[in-house]
Amino acid sequence: MATIEWRTGKRGRYAYLQWSDTEGQHRESLGAISDHEAETVRLAKELELRTGRTVLSNAPLVGVVAVAYLAWHREQYPTSHYRTAQIVADHIVPAFEYVASDQLGVRQVESWGQKRAKLVAPASAAKEVRTLKAMLRWAIRSELIEHSPATMAVPPQDVTSNPRHWYSMEELMAIYKATEPPKWRAAWQLFANTGMRRAEAHKLPKEQAKGGIIRLCSNPDARTKSRKWREIPLTDNGAAALSVLLEDNETDYVLPIVSANSISLRFLDDARRAGVGGSLHSLRHSFATHQAIKGTPVRTLQELMGHASIVTTMTYMHVAETHRKAAMEGFNL
Repeated sequence: MATIEWRTGKRGRYAYLQWSDTEGQHRESLGAISDHEAETVRLAKELELRTGRTVLSNAPLVGVVAVAYLAWHREQYPTSHYRTAQIVADHIVPAFEYVASDQLGVRQVESWGQKRAKLVAPASAAKEVRTLKAMLRWAIRSELIEHSPATMAVPPQDVTSNPRHWYSMEELMAIYKATEPPKWRAAWQLFANTGMRRAEAHKLPKEQAKGGIIRLCSNPDARTKSRKWREIPLTDNGAAALSVLLEDNETDYVLPIVSANSISLRFLDDARRAGVGGSLHSLRHSFATHQAIKGTPVRTLQELMGHASIVTTMTYMHVAETHRKAAMEGFNL
């Protein structure tokens, strides 16, 4: 049996939970809580004593785990941390902040994922669920908790399949024409001619962009996604764009010193003015797609793009197949 004992002190009324089990009598301070809260705790302890099922948990709340996880994640993945931090802060914490991290259930997380999939793209909802699971697995590895059923939750299925968004030569020219000042026009052209990710180009040192080659190194301050270095030979237009960016540039970096998010937002404005839509990442897709159309071998394209898996590179090949078929139509020797 579990009971509540109330005591009045100088700072108010305090509750104490008392119970007995095979190990003897126990007493735990609950603090200055309401009668309803105290009764909820007492009933939970009663259920635990009768069934052996843990209802009350000493594990840290999800909100507490989130703070520790993001501090670790920032150190381990500085280039991609902004997106994980956004998911945790904007979606995971508001949904589960006061839930004990070892009491979060599979169905609870899957139901949340399905609700999120009705509000955002299924792929985004699935990423949020995977981020939550990654956070809980980290908590187990870090010995903050012993287990968490939610790590077995299945993310919502994404049944959509669309080709990567890329720009034709006409659309790229429209973007360049709509962009001012010249340094940002050159920045977009450099992205399109190298296929660099935003994180790779954001703080690209000048010393890694010379001799007609962009050398992308992976280090603690600026990591490539695959964590492997690669080289990208510059095209004539890429070299010309780099020259514009380096002109009157007194910093140690190729691009102007602004936040990574500012680069993306600036591109969105320019693309909107050009009437083509898309995002900064569309320039990377454009590089890969035009390379595929040109006939670049898939393994070479994988190396240029820095893909960890050739499966990712293969997603660009369908465009090349379409163009090859069109080239052969009406062609008879």
